[in-house]
Amino acid sequence: MARAILNAGYSRTGFKGTRVPLDHRARKRFKRFTKYLSGKGVEIEDHTFYVRGLALVKRRETTRKMLARAPNVDFLVSL
Repeated sequence: MARAILNAGYSRTGFKGTRVPLDHRARKRFKRFTKYLSGKGVEIEDHTFYVRGLALVKRRETTRKMLARAPNVDFLVSL
């Protein structure tokens, strides 16, 4: 996914992940994602992890907050 994002010309990526603090597989996905980007000289602009709440409501809320913190994000990954 990180390769496709960079190949499409995006460089200011935000990352939203569910269960990352509680799930070792989710943590590994996040780590691999950020490692690939940093290997290409790109750091994610912002990230957030969430656990509780209705998925659609939580995703909308976290997107709004992230864009307020990092308005230059040009691609948002939600896993």
